[in-house]
Formats: sequence, C-alpha cells, structure tokens
Amino acid sequence: MQRRIGGALALALLLPACGESRGPAPDPRPAGGGASATVPEGSYRGVGTVIATGADRITIAHGPIDGLGWPAMTMSFRLPPDSKGVRAGDRVAFAFRPVGGVARLTAIAKVR
Repeated sequence: MQRRIGGALALALLLPACGESRGPAPDPRPAGGGASATVPEGSYRGVGTVIATGADRITIAHGPIDGLGWPAMTMSFRLPPDSKGVRAGDRVAFAFRPVGGVARLTAIAKVR
C-alpha cells in the first residue's frame, strides 16, 4: 500500500512539469507494419515489454520517458479498447496521457 501511495505521490509531483516528449517518439504500429495508431495530442510515448496482462490491466517494463524525466521502470495501466492480442513477452510501443494523477494508456501495439 505504501508503494502505491508513494508512486502516486511521485506521479502527482511530476505531472505539473509535463511537456512534449523531447526524445525520439516511436509511433505505436501493428506488427505487420500497418498504419500508425492514433496518438492524442498531449500524450507521451514509450517502448517496452509486456510483463503481464489481466482482465482489465497490463504491466509494461519500459525504457525512459524523456518528456517526463522518468527513468526506465515497470508500470501497470488499465487496458485500452484497442489492446487485443497483446500478451506477456510482447515488445510494444505505447502512448499514455496523464489524467488526474494517473497515467492512462491511450494506444498500444506490438513492435518488432
């Protein structure tokens, strides 16, 4: 419980400093090389490996998120509707938006 509170507090302290991502931002693309998933303005992007999936959650170990100054870490997100077919072990590109102190996943797709 303390870990969740500490993580939420850290996120809340970082969100006011949000800006556009400064690093290279991979577009979430289907593994087949299809069209880019829609990434809403104000979102941040990352690349990582899916650690676990559940009924409505996904856990991703991702690299640094430069636009927020976040180091590489493992985070759990609520699954967005377009996440079908993403499984543990998959390498993914994803986008998220800070909303009310919570990082909301807005897009996710497998990458090679």
